[in-house]
Amino acid sequence: MVEYLTQQQIRRLRELARAPRDALLIEVQYQTGCSVSELVSIRKEDVSPTHIHINGRTCFITKTLFSDLTSYARSHESPFVFATRQSPQLTPKRVQQIVKHYLKQLPGGVDKATPHILRYTHIAHAIKQHIPFSTIKQQTGLGELRLSQLFSELSDDKPQDYGKVFA
Repeated sequence: MVEYLTQQQIRRLRELARAPRDALLIEVQYQTGCSVSELVSIRKEDVSPTHIHINGRTCFITKTLFSDLTSYARSHESPFVFATRQSPQLTPKRVQQIVKHYLKQLPGGVDKATPHILRYTHIAHAIKQHIPFSTIKQQTGLGELRLSQLFSELSDDKPQDYGKVFA
């Protein structure tokens, strides 16, 4: 079964991540459903008021996230949104460490404390809000087979008696 965070856990995660960069890492991954490698590859020029261009696709974001991202990106000279003092680009390993740190602080714990849980949380919340399959696929960049598997695991549709549908 796919593990994902509840809305309450996402709110708590946002509260825990007080450092601007850490909060943005979590928020971008949650809002876009991008992978960690895609996250660290976002360039300043990829960010616009309504979306981020990630790996050749358009991922929609809120105006608040846009404002926070542009403010943060102005704080350093790197062409990448997420940088460190030592490097122009944050590494996937460092993102994993940061996100794991916050996930482990959530009440009740998380079995799989990796950034990937934010990607699955994005998908789960989109499915539960009845966002069309094609839109989720475009936003996350997941392959059709993997997304179909996740959709079947996460969909809260009640199974119907197949025979009655066509009777």
